[in-house]
Amino acid sequence: MIYIQHMDVNNLLRTFERSLRGEKLSKKTIHTYLNDLSFYLSQKDCVKENVDSKKFSKAVSKESIVEYFQNIILSDKYNDNVKLKGKLRRTAAKKMSSFAKFFIYLEREEIIPNNYLKAINRSELIGKYEKSTEHKNYIDQKELFLFVQQLDILKKANKNDYILLRDVTILFILIFTGVRVTEVVNIMTSHVDFNNNYIHSVMRKGGKKTKIPIEKDFLKPAINNYKGLREEKPFENQSFFTNARGNPISRQTIYRIVEKYSLRFLNYRVHPHTFRHTFATCLLQNGATTAEVKTMLDHENITSTEVYEHVNEIKTKYNLINNFYKK
Repeated sequence: MIYIQHMDVNNLLRTFERSLRGEKLSKKTIHTYLNDLSFYLSQKDCVKENVDSKKFSKAVSKESIVEYFQNIILSDKYNDNVKLKGKLRRTAAKKMSSFAKFFIYLEREEIIPNNYLKAINRSELIGKYEKSTEHKNYIDQKELFLFVQQLDILKKANKNDYILLRDVTILFILIFTGVRVTEVVNIMTSHVDFNNNYIHSVMRKGGKKTKIPIEKDFLKPAINNYKGLREEKPFENQSFFTNARGNPISRQTIYRIVEKYSLRFLNYRVHPHTFRHTFATCLLQNGATTAEVKTMLDHENITSTEVYEHVNEIKTKYNLINNFYKK
């Protein structure tokens, strides 16, 4: 129940935005949250300065929210396309994150008496993502190692090709560090520290800076080779990864690089986030704790790391095989 007669929803969203900034979330995340909420509230005719509290209460009621997400999931828009049907579920999952954050704020400000979203099982409401054979969520360790070997052979055969060495180095950074695409784009030449084997001042989501270790067998030689060519270029820009004209590389270019080499050597398409997901999966399979993976991936909440639910099943199978051979 809302405790006041009328709601200034525009002001409410502004104060919610200030709250998000106080949590040091990225501008992109804040923008997404506000867009999702504004779109929904506008559908309920609630984005204005003077909204009847009963109307707003109905808009944020459990019935209205559940109906909204069910309408997204049950849409027949992509019935004949499994890949796009799965996209609806991913869209709903992302929107649910926006609503979850908003309801935490509403409860804290005593605008609603309790946050019922905490008790809703998201997987039951939204359902599991339907997978497409065209794109994989993570890569098996053996398959990944063969991919790395093929890239390494390509690198050694093209030591003076600036663009090719750049591409392989970017792929190795994604594979061996689990960083996000934006974090790769923001690496500067001064951030690479071979003395301590770190890339420092990596700008994480939310604006904080951390350092990430440089893997020694594949990543370090790749960075070293590329860095040598990079230093020969008369580019004024200090971005570590550039295009042929010396301008900072774009996110879209990295997506194209990942698609190009995954189709060439894996025979299927992957996204940059696939390497991040694979990185986390490999860490967990090889004994890392969820808390350790949370730190490596820079997840804000431990629940973000717990999405790797398939890992326990894989580890169980591996343990059974290992125990069989031991016996």
